[in-house]
Amino acid sequence: MIEILLLNTLIILVSTFFYQFFWLDKRRTPATNHLLISFLSSVTLVLCLTFPFRSQSGYIYDLRIIPLLISFFYGGYRSFLVVSAVYLAYRFYLGGVGFYSSTFIFILMLPITVNIAISYKKRTRKQKMMSGMALVFIWYLFIMAIKLYRDMINVGSSELTISFWASIILINVITMWMTIYWIEGMIEKHKMAIEVQRGEKMNAMNQLASALAHEVRNPLTAVHGFIQLLLKDEIPEERRNEYLQIMLHECNQVQDVITEYLSWAKPQMEETCLFDIGQLIDQSIHITTPYAQSNNVEIRSAIEPSLSFTSNPGKIKQCLINMMKNGIEAMKNGGLLQVNARKLDEYLVIEIIDTGVGMTQAELNRLGMPFYSTTEKGTGLGTMISYRIIEGVNGKINVTSKKGKGTCFTIYLPADSSSNRLTS
Repeated sequence: MIEILLLNTLIILVSTFFYQFFWLDKRRTPATNHLLISFLSSVTLVLCLTFPFRSQSGYIYDLRIIPLLISFFYGGYRSFLVVSAVYLAYRFYLGGVGFYSSTFIFILMLPITVNIAISYKKRTRKQKMMSGMALVFIWYLFIMAIKLYRDMINVGSSELTISFWASIILINVITMWMTIYWIEGMIEKHKMAIEVQRGEKMNAMNQLASALAHEVRNPLTAVHGFIQLLLKDEIPEERRNEYLQIMLHECNQVQDVITEYLSWAKPQMEETCLFDIGQLIDQSIHITTPYAQSNNVEIRSAIEPSLSFTSNPGKIKQCLINMMKNGIEAMKNGGLLQVNARKLDEYLVIEIIDTGVGMTQAELNRLGMPFYSTTEKGTGLGTMISYRIIEGVNGKINVTSKKGKGTCFTIYLPADSSSNRLTS
């Protein structure tokens, strides 16, 4: 008998595991949750009724009460009605002398079950486990009473022994405790995960807002100070023009920060076309060359011919220019910026290699975060936008660097998003 009831316990615990796998880890909606509870509880109940302990007098003993109650506690009235209908229908199908007794006990216990289920969700975890175990215990007291009454009428009470009923009640109560304990643990874990995610999002928003405010406030403070100076009549005209130029420069800097922030927040990749990677790199180098020359940096390139890719060329060019400018700014005393492009397996690979100051592992870990930059004038948004653009085309960026030796940005673009080679 004990082996069969423990099999029922295993069925219930496996069903609880499936509940965690199919709902808690998938973030389903409440309606889907109730539907899933109804389905799993019904299947569990049918399996418990299918593998019961059968007595010599024709009665069957199992753990059917647990999935029935669990459906009410965690699925609500609708789940309970569905599982109850499945229970009564399948019990009638199985037949036997205990069908009418089971139905009578079910009707008799219904008011008590409803009364406990109404306030179940408002109780603590410990109170829920105590309520569930108490309800199972009361349920089996009624079953014992009905069985005793029938045995007295039929003049036979061979099954009504202390060890027999103690084993049944103990296994049911312990299984109910384990099931509620597991489900409540999963629910608490789910709530904690949501809170952690919310906290991480709020922390990221706070850092972004703080950094953005810092980047905007500095130029505005300068503008505010120069406006106060311009209000004074004794300021020479040449000084006024100088102050106005500085104010215009600071306003442009604010505009650039906001533009870069909006580009990161809402990247537009809708307009796509097939373009040649080599031509796009040449255009990016042409745009960047004056800036490189002013910093005493030489740009060289090694590009395989006829590499093509389907995307928004303007956004990819923006990414390349950002990466090239980062490399140029890393070479404070001049140097060489090498740009390579080739096809490697399932990727189109673009390498941007500088001979600059390099980065430590700690700096590499923070790379791509908003408003983090290794240069004095940088905001970090350019690198963050570049990461966002490449991720938007299912690509990736790898960065290797050695302090004092230089840095290599490697962009991997999926070759299956392109025709790989332009046809002539």
